[in-house]
Amino acid sequence: MRDLKIALLLGAMLAALLFSTGTSIAAPLSGAIFTTTPDGVIVNENTHYERKIEVYLDGGPGPNAPQTAAGLPDGNYYFQVTDPPGKVLLSEDPAKCREIRVQDGVIVELVSIGRTYGNGSKATPCSVQDPPAPPNGLGVAGPSGRHDTNVDSDHGPPAIVVQLMPFFDTPNPGGVYKAWIIPVGRYVANGGNPAAVPQVYKVKGVQIGYQRDPGFGPPRDQVKTDNFKVKEFLPPEVTVRKFHDVDGDGIWDSGEPEIGVDQCVNTSGNIVSCPGGWPYMWTAPVDGGTVTDGPFYTPGLHLAAVPGTYTACEILLLGWAQMALYVDGLSQPLDLCGDVVVAGTSGEKHEIVFGDTRPGEVSGHKVIDYDADGVLDPEDVCPSAAVDPINHPGCAGVSVYLVGTDNLGNSVNRTTLTDDDGYYEFTGVMPGSYVVSVGEPAGFYCSYPDPCNWSFPVLSGEAVNDLNFGDYSLAEVSGVKFFDRNGNGEQDAGEEGIPDVEIHLDGTDGQGNEVHLLTLSCGGAVDCAGEPVGTFRFSDLVPGDYEITEVTPAGFVQIWPEGGHSVVLTSDEVCTDNDFANFGPCDGLTPGYWSNWRNHYTEGQFLPLLQGTVAAGNVALADDYLSSVGCDADDALHCMRRFLLANQLTLNLTQHSELPNPDDAGLVGLCRIEGIGTLQSAISDALAILARPLGFSRDEILVVKNRLAAFAELNG
Repeated sequence: MRDLKIALLLGAMLAALLFSTGTSIAAPLSGAIFTTTPDGVIVNENTHYERKIEVYLDGGPGPNAPQTAAGLPDGNYYFQVTDPPGKVLLSEDPAKCREIRVQDGVIVELVSIGRTYGNGSKATPCSVQDPPAPPNGLGVAGPSGRHDTNVDSDHGPPAIVVQLMPFFDTPNPGGVYKAWIIPVGRYVANGGNPAAVPQVYKVKGVQIGYQRDPGFGPPRDQVKTDNFKVKEFLPPEVTVRKFHDVDGDGIWDSGEPEIGVDQCVNTSGNIVSCPGGWPYMWTAPVDGGTVTDGPFYTPGLHLAAVPGTYTACEILLLGWAQMALYVDGLSQPLDLCGDVVVAGTSGEKHEIVFGDTRPGEVSGHKVIDYDADGVLDPEDVCPSAAVDPINHPGCAGVSVYLVGTDNLGNSVNRTTLTDDDGYYEFTGVMPGSYVVSVGEPAGFYCSYPDPCNWSFPVLSGEAVNDLNFGDYSLAEVSGVKFFDRNGNGEQDAGEEGIPDVEIHLDGTDGQGNEVHLLTLSCGGAVDCAGEPVGTFRFSDLVPGDYEITEVTPAGFVQIWPEGGHSVVLTSDEVCTDNDFANFGPCDGLTPGYWSNWRNHYTEGQFLPLLQGTVAAGNVALADDYLSSVGCDADDALHCMRRFLLANQLTLNLTQHSELPNPDDAGLVGLCRIEGIGTLQSAISDALAILARPLGFSRDEILVVKNRLAAFAELNG
């Protein structure tokens, strides 16, 4: 017997020790808990709660009982709310948010004040100490429904009562709930995790609460419970929402903002910094009719206590178009007003959702890509008709086409014209996928973009700009191949064109393609079609950088230009005067022809030919030079003058188109004889001797005379 008493005493001491350290104990937990009103004056108000926020937890003695009567042992506890069997957890936050401290038989502290827990990306506070309401600030239910505390007016400070919310609605058809409490140590020993967020519990896809918390047992030898019942009538609610249908498909897609929450507007329809919901009017039933009020702004929550039809009508803002109307999740035909029928049952919830989008715009320019390189440079514009009448029609008044499908599945086919500056614009373009192209005017070709259209999406309110197009027209070059008898590089009167000469055009067009073309100067194999003999032409050229060269015929010398012509062609450019001046065989007139000048010219015609010669306009002196024969030792200088005069007369004759000019009078200063040099150099050397005749020997004079004689005796 003595051993039994010792064993019982040791067991009691061990139990007390284990409880104080939070370890599992075998003896049942003493004391009791009960639910009460926010002021703590009623014990076990199990059948009179009208709202969940009015249910508070109390512990220990009842009214007028000693404080230690039925009191819990001192220490920290977790509490929870479940359905009556304890199968479904209804408390919505982690156990760490439901920790209380008991001292001297009553609850004196909500330990969880100030704690938070992770709920997705947000940090949610465990408790909210709602401010007391007037006049005395006692016994008022915390409206936030998050573990509010009040003074236990039955016992006074430091005793408190703790709001049980937040907790899920019970699945029990009679509205019955069960409140639980367990020491912190035993909760952990049972495998509970005080920081764990409750896991959803569904039946047939519908949430009825949360998974059971193992921390509350079994075993349940250290648990105290109390059932309570809530006869709560929750007024029906109607929520009005608005979303920005960014892609215009009439569906509230993930990521599309809710207006008034994620994105805001003003009454002018502009997107602005929040706040700023979408305006709507609200019509509700009243006795004998309806009443309309507003505007309200989304998101709006309306209590609908009176059964009947409720209507929300959105106010259409400037620049927006309605795309969707949903009532209780079901798509409705487009209408600015949505109706819901409220039956008037507790907790009834309805939702009216409007979706709107903003039409966008599409614009660009049609310009002339002058160098046809497919890059729109700053100078590539649509020129005015006054500045460039040839290219102006290629960009002004041009048809532009917008085709595609909006995101509601409607086909779109629109046309506009570019203005005088080449600008075009489509407004009121609903979100969708589109292609813009242009109708090319006759004679113009597209260089930008490649291919010559733009494919793109349009989203709500989007301005798709700078969809530009570049065009060019073909260019041409031309010139004349001619016999430059006087060697001045210009086709003077009487200087005929030369047919059948090969002219080459080589280079690179603006699109990077190599170009190699060949033609013949006209008048032989190529018909001149009314143009002068010797004309050549390259037509239908893409603008680019080109070099024009000739194949100089045998016996001819290219006098001008040196090498060839370099041309940079732009859109529709006609580049003329790319001439080639050639001097042909060195045909001249002999001194014998000139000694009989009277058979060809009058003295009045002959005198101009003497200007600038060694005869200097003196007919008698000219006759003396031209009639002399032989070149003995005494007249070497005189003989040189004779041949010098003949050559000078031939050169002068080519300058006088009004005089009878034999076809073979083609001698020019550039005429060259192999081993002798040019006529110009021979004349220069002779003039140098005449300026200082005593400075040269007879042999030196004869050398120059012979050079001049070779040119004077040339005959075509």
